[in-house]
Amino acid sequence: MPSVKKKDIENNTNNDIEFDPVKFLKSLTIDHFLACKETRNILINEHYWKFESKLKPILIDLYCRYNSYCIGFTSMFGKDPHIFYRECFADIIYDKYIEKDYDLSIFYNNPELAMPLFELNNK
Repeated sequence: MPSVKKKDIENNTNNDIEFDPVKFLKSLTIDHFLACKETRNILINEHYWKFESKLKPILIDLYCRYNSYCIGFTSMFGKDPHIFYRECFADIIYDKYIEKDYDLSIFYNNPELAMPLFELNNK
């Protein structure tokens, strides 16, 4: 069995250790991602896209249903007989009442999206 010489251990530098981008990204907090303009935009856009694809159609449908029940009344819904404000209603719900709980897994699954964050931390 070959022996490991002291000289071999001393010559072994950090060049042999490979950088693991996913491990690095998992060590960061949400604040690090939000501090970088590019990653913040990705998080915000991804969060809004999920809202638009899942919850917004439900909210629009709800608005339309209540509006059809209240035509002729003086309530909020009765003042919009042509359902012009259905998108506005959904966006108000998003802005005021949806918690912005960003999902970082997009960066864990696609580390190349976090390149600006890597560059920020190398400085």
